[in-house]
Amino acid sequence: MEELLKRMAGNGPAAYGVDEVTTAVQYGAVSDVLVVDTKISEDAINRLLESADEMRATITVFSSEFEPGKQLDAIGGIAAILRFPIQ
Repeated sequence: MEELLKRMAGNGPAAYGVDEVTTAVQYGAVSDVLVVDTKISEDAINRLLESADEMRATITVFSSEFEPGKQLDAIGGIAAILRFPIQ
């Protein structure tokens, strides 16, 4: 989560929210996916995680009970650290 926040603050390659992460997965740019536990039950998130797993991205689930999970939930519940910038 710290790495994601650093990248977001410094315009590093990162994506957050379902739409941005979906685009990043489609480009094959995702290195790590961060997701909050409350989003895992959603079908769209599950399909997105399956696609990310197929491209060998690391998937980390954060508990919504703790601060990193709360921070992630505040930016859409899902985010990605990218191998390269997209746009």
